[in-house]
Amino acid sequence: MGGFFSCNPFFILALAWAGLYGIGCFTIFIWPNKAEGGQEVKTSEMLKRKKLIWVIHQIWFNALGAFIGWIAIYYLFQSDVAHFGAAQFIALIIGFLGITGNLPFAALMGKIKS
Repeated sequence: MGGFFSCNPFFILALAWAGLYGIGCFTIFIWPNKAEGGQEVKTSEMLKRKKLIWVIHQIWFNALGAFIGWIAIYYLFQSDVAHFGAAQFIALIIGFLGITGNLPFAALMGKIKS
């Protein structure tokens, strides 16, 4: 796994994807926010109402999810395809969820109260 953190294509893709989903998490995954009057609130207005620590946490959480997804995909590429088992299947699910930006949401399913 040490080879992942050298300058190889997976590491570069992981950093790029982590940056994309970290910074873009507010515009990619937020459903229309409703104000008290029922009107939609733009993402920029919603972010002004949130505390800075919440914004930093969302960026970090989504960037880390994407990065972990690329680590899982790297693990799959290093695995022996002839011996595909439970570990590779779990890595496939984590990789897919991570590189599509859905790993943080999947990790919190059932824990968020609306």
